[in-house]
Amino acid sequence: MSNATTLLAKMTGFLSAALRCLLLCALLTAGACIQDKGNYDYHDVNSITISDINDVHESYLVSVGEYLKITPTLKFSLGEERDTYRYEWRQMGNIAPYRSVRLLSTERNLNLKIEGSMSYSQTYYLMYCVTNLTTGVRYDHVFKVTVQNKISKGYVVLHEQAGSDFNIDLIAAYGDSLTRYAGVLDMFESSLPRAGRKPLDVLCYYDYTAPTPYDPSNHLRYSLWVLTDKGADRIKAEDYSYNPDYNISKLSLIPAAVLGGKELVAEKMVATMPGEVPSNARSYMYFNGCWFFFNLPIMPYFFNLPINVLPGAGATPYTVAPYIMPVSYYGAIMFDEDSRHFMLHQTNTEDMLNSSKIYSSQKITSEKKYFAWGDSTYRLVYMGNRTWQTGFAVVKKASTDSCALLQMMLEKSGAVQLGKSNFQQLPAGLSVEDFKHFAYHPTLPYLYCATEDKVYKILVSTMAITDVTEQVIPAGSKLSVLEFLFVRAPRPGLLAVATYDPGGEAGSNGALAFYAAEDGTGNLTLAPHPAQRTDNGYQVEMKWTGFGKIVALDYKEQ
Repeated sequence: MSNATTLLAKMTGFLSAALRCLLLCALLTAGACIQDKGNYDYHDVNSITISDINDVHESYLVSVGEYLKITPTLKFSLGEERDTYRYEWRQMGNIAPYRSVRLLSTERNLNLKIEGSMSYSQTYYLMYCVTNLTTGVRYDHVFKVTVQNKISKGYVVLHEQAGSDFNIDLIAAYGDSLTRYAGVLDMFESSLPRAGRKPLDVLCYYDYTAPTPYDPSNHLRYSLWVLTDKGADRIKAEDYSYNPDYNISKLSLIPAAVLGGKELVAEKMVATMPGEVPSNARSYMYFNGCWFFFNLPIMPYFFNLPINVLPGAGATPYTVAPYIMPVSYYGAIMFDEDSRHFMLHQTNTEDMLNSSKIYSSQKITSEKKYFAWGDSTYRLVYMGNRTWQTGFAVVKKASTDSCALLQMMLEKSGAVQLGKSNFQQLPAGLSVEDFKHFAYHPTLPYLYCATEDKVYKILVSTMAITDVTEQVIPAGSKLSVLEFLFVRAPRPGLLAVATYDPGGEAGSNGALAFYAAEDGTGNLTLAPHPAQRTDNGYQVEMKWTGFGKIVALDYKEQ
């Protein structure tokens, strides 16, 4: 036999042995499986279904000091008696994936008093956990709880009292209801200086420097400013308390030369940020004939140098009108009364890194589409916002009674013209300068103008003017406020109208009502709250009396 034949025979024998071995192993394994059949105790899991708890899209509303009571329904697929269980209610972090912050309760049903770390007005995420101790399987349900002090949110009304005093009322919004709380400064025994002070304005907005920038442990992230002829003071939004450290001078770096020996008294303040981000706070202050800027995002700028200064022109301010049209992200439009030219204070990201740009403003030189930005034949009568991004100005020719409505907006690229409409002939004996109030509906083409005792509606497409006084001013009363709270109020299309009886008793002769403008006519009708009647039939007219003369109002969100 040859060597090749012998090698082939050995290899064949080896492969045969290997195959026999593999076959034997397979048979042994199969036999073991057959013999082991039925040794495992398989059974169904007793799964749990949780119901009768709101899902994460429908928040529970509860007030500080109240009890949150939830009785969940648990359905056990194999019956509750089969196993034992552990129940946990946990407070979670507000960003998914949710992480437990603390254990609130180990009861099957929740009966939780809202206090301690959950006493701040905000939305919290909670999780209900049911653990089957027999199997170790846990079942979870995440839901939201909105905590709100019943007198933390609503319309803040600043009104005069008898004897050179003033107070604040709050028309509180809680759930679907509106409840008026009279004299909250007295109610909370606030030490805010009031005697001998004439109230000017009230302003509310998110701001993490509140109530004082120098005590981070005390920050409430929300500003409530009260302006008077003697000063501008911030009070705690939580309880209306006051401390001299809350005065606007604590946000001021204005040099003594600019103050000119005067005490810092803000005649006007305008906030620009409509959102709920305290670190984005921006505002403008008008003082001593100048506009000043306060900013937190990108770069912090406290009130410092006037912004009504031309770039590179030194420290000499131009004469600026006491009106401004601010936009949150891009700056503000102002008016130079010396050259009769609209001016731009720009706050794009790249501008915020250059203080010389922040403390100056420039002439608007964008394309003339409807009007000239610097028409020296016109002078400014009024300027303000229509929405947080759009605004309008009323101008009048210096030598005639001709006047016009200018519409504009501000975006990253700069100011943009939206239209110009010439006023029609005004009622006999009435000049556009007689109007003390202007309010442009945020979505409908109606401009409302008012004197102290007359209110007019103007259809902007034709500039036709109609007297609507009887719709909003009671006989014998006069007007003190006419305003759309378009930025912060939950229903920006409502016109706030404050009136007072000049012959009535001081301190209780004022009234406030909110009106809805009819689409297609612009006529004003008393607004209900809520807009649609609730399931339990609740709905009230948005009208209140018994204030002093109202001088200002704003919507408080915190």
